[in-house]
Amino acid sequence: MLDERPGVLVHGDLGNMEIFVDESDRVVDIVDFGKSAVGDPVFDFVRFCGGGPIDDPRPDALLPRVRRSYVAHGGVEPENWDELFWIYSVFNAVDNSAWSIREDFPWLPGLQKKVSYLLDLIEGGLE
Repeated sequence: MLDERPGVLVHGDLGNMEIFVDESDRVVDIVDFGKSAVGDPVFDFVRFCGGGPIDDPRPDALLPRVRRSYVAHGGVEPENWDELFWIYSVFNAVDNSAWSIREDFPWLPGLQKKVSYLLDLIEGGLE
């Protein structure tokens, strides 16, 4: 499934500190391309909207609006969005766990719960 996804330049670490917006909420700058790579654009959605630990409220608040905006501005939402989002969410949670350990940030227990929750979704189906 991932082999069929487009290969484009992805930022790789989108977050609050990498995107600058003006008073009209228009993006005016994106910085820190240290983790950029060629990959699936959905990956950047997950990095930006996927949040941190399992109780992080940002994904539920951000994702619907970002998805609508992406499609409204000409983006094509893949049919298997939920599966892709799941795959990249697992990666994001594991990557954020490593970051939490390196930075001594208190997200690790919540990220461990998130990874367990996401992996449990396999048994119940992702839909």
